[in-house]
Amino acid sequence: MLLSTTLRRHAVALLACLATVAGLGVAAAPAHALTLGFNDQDLMSSAGWHGGKVNLSDLNAGLAEAHTAGSQVWRFTVIWAEVAKSPVAPTPAEAVDPAWSGYDWSAVDNEVKAITANGMAPLVWASRAPTWAEGPNRPALSNEVPFGTWNPNPTLFGQFAQALAKRYDGSYPDPASPGQALPRITYFQGWNEPNLYTELTPQWTKSNGKFVMTSPGIYRSLINAFYAGVKQVQPTAVVLSAGTGPFGDLNPGDPRIQPAAFYRALLCETVKGTKVTVKKKCPRVNFDAWDHHTYPIGPPTRAARNADDVVVPDMAKLTRLVAAAAKAGVVKKAAVPNLWMTEMSWDSYPDPNGLSLADHALYMQGAFYILWKAGVKNILWWNSRDDAQGSDWNATLQSGIFLRGATPAQDTPKPSATAYHFPLAAYRYKGVAALWSRAPASGVVVVQAQNAAGVWSTVVTLKSQGGQVFTGRLRVSPGTKLRAVQGNQTSLTWTTF
Repeated sequence: MLLSTTLRRHAVALLACLATVAGLGVAAAPAHALTLGFNDQDLMSSAGWHGGKVNLSDLNAGLAEAHTAGSQVWRFTVIWAEVAKSPVAPTPAEAVDPAWSGYDWSAVDNEVKAITANGMAPLVWASRAPTWAEGPNRPALSNEVPFGTWNPNPTLFGQFAQALAKRYDGSYPDPASPGQALPRITYFQGWNEPNLYTELTPQWTKSNGKFVMTSPGIYRSLINAFYAGVKQVQPTAVVLSAGTGPFGDLNPGDPRIQPAAFYRALLCETVKGTKVTVKKKCPRVNFDAWDHHTYPIGPPTRAARNADDVVVPDMAKLTRLVAAAAKAGVVKKAAVPNLWMTEMSWDSYPDPNGLSLADHALYMQGAFYILWKAGVKNILWWNSRDDAQGSDWNATLQSGIFLRGATPAQDTPKPSATAYHFPLAAYRYKGVAALWSRAPASGVVVVQAQNAAGVWSTVVTLKSQGGQVFTGRLRVSPGTKLRAVQGNQTSLTWTTF
């Protein structure tokens, strides 16, 4: 049964706490904003990714619905090998020149212009080397050694980064619109999931009969070269490390390295109990922000089974490693709190193996809260709209917040569209619910509770900045229903348990 008197008493205490910080509802948790965004390669693919015919109408419709839902950042990939179409390597002067005849930027130009025209900041990740930029002794193409992954040349990657940053520095002439400049990209990411063989090879090499981790060293050279190339052109740009994949294999020589083990190797660290030690003379690793991907199995509160895998509630496994490296001077101290989660999702209906639509929304809200509490400042969901079924549900993703229509303009929102736009979580521990929400706009927000008769009553009234998190604590019984309301917008109902 709802204890409305208790709720109101604790709301008074909460409101007093809220009043101590102008414009924000903040209780005990550290106060930081949460930026939301999307990846959706299917949308970009149907709109001209991989060099196909660009359908700008569909692209703009899909981007517009994402922005309306609350997306502020859109992450997309630039395939180095597809932009650098020349069969032979450029000279250094050609490689850093975005006007080199061996580059084809047309699809990228369209994507960047569409993203910015729809009110979002583009975040570009670059990966997949041209054949002439891969390392020596490359094995034949295979599922185990995909194209563009084999020991990429860091010098050439840095030169490509320079050309990329120069073309999208905000002043480069738009060849399709004389007299106008292409938009600026501020966020750059060097490579993707370097702990997985699907993105970077070799993961291991043999030395004296033993397997030795190879990909962390390869990646260190790649990100340092990428960072230098971007910064030479745009000193104020933000360069992200590649997001690591959440799971790896357990044995040396297996094709995936667990993310915590990868980070320890990248940052020259050993861990004993709670103590992290950084080896002397560890090479510096350059990035302004860092990233990890969580594709959890089960609800957002379920930790990974293996010690070095990292899903939603496990972020401390990585944050302590990056903090120790910063203390030792291996990474920038300013990068430590600049934590991104550029990929995560669950599939839902209509995938027969996915979550129910209600659980899809519930898991999303819970994950947003848990990751925010762990220090994540930017979360980018994988897919704004569901993929088409294709030949196999398991080969495609139904993780979007929009059920797929015949075109993006005909998409329909799932409950998770509301959860994304106006998330609310209130995990309960020892009778106290940790109230957490993110207001969709600036202005008055009320938190309401439902009594046994089904009547909603306000327990908290506060002012909030758009996109800012507000938190609090309410003593409630199991089964209490809570919601947040701002103007004509209402969050989903959260039932405490």
